[in-house]
Amino acid sequence: MTGEAERIAALALAEDGDTDITSAVTIPAGLDAADGIIQYRSGGVLAGNAWADAVARACDCRIDWRAPEGRALPPGATVAVVRGPLARLLRAERPLLNLLQRASGIATATRAYVDAVAGTGCRVLHTRKTAPGLRALDIAAVLAGGGARHRAGLSHEVMVKDNHWHALRRTGETLAAA
Repeated sequence: MTGEAERIAALALAEDGDTDITSAVTIPAGLDAADGIIQYRSGGVLAGNAWADAVARACDCRIDWRAPEGRALPPGATVAVVRGPLARLLRAERPLLNLLQRASGIATATRAYVDAVAGTGCRVLHTRKTAPGLRALDIAAVLAGGGARHRAGLSHEVMVKDNHWHALRRTGETLAAA
């Protein structure tokens, strides 16, 4: 997952360009140390820590997590403190928060579904219906929310769906080979 997190962090940072012109003209030279506090506005399940860490590392910052991934947190809870040079911290802020918010939103929704089916013998599984390039993040978020693993790709297991059945009926073939 770390390699995947690093790849997504690099992509997220590249989308903002290589220079933060606002920080360049507003932050005095030599202002090296700064702290940023990440707090939940509304309650939710924390997820995406590895991706946030990857963004922070790429910007010469580090994160002191105040809660582990998968923990449900109330509104106003401090999630983490991010430390580093102010200009670098500001560069990391939006990509870091975007990834953390996406993952935490998925984890929070997953937890609600997991709680809803508790005691029924049903499980909540992740799907392949993810944003391109973010599958590993989305799957990790489902797991942090209490969901279970399913197939992450077409090569992981056989899963015959309605389109397969339709094609077989049209051709008269069977599933004997599967």
